[in-house]
Amino acid sequence: MPWVDYRHIKASVGIEQALGHYGVELRQIGTNKLAGPCPLTGHAGDRSNRNAFHVDTERNIFNCFTHCGGGNAVSYTHLRAHETDSYL
Repeated sequence: MPWVDYRHIKASVGIEQALGHYGVELRQIGTNKLAGPCPLTGHAGDRSNRNAFHVDTERNIFNCFTHCGGGNAVSYTHLRAHETDSYL
């Protein structure tokens, strides 16, 4: 497996780019702040909570107040990749 410099990826990919790649739509709630329902598949029951998923574009991070915690563009992409994995 080739070596990957995640620090370089984290520094060069904005969280809004990673979210946009997956079609996540959020609304502006302040300067450099976005919010919306959690876009992760396992949280479909939480979609009624319109403000569960927050993004800070200045700090390049996300935080989900329902189940998945928070992270950056790399960790969000990792979470989305595991949604499609089948372990059975």
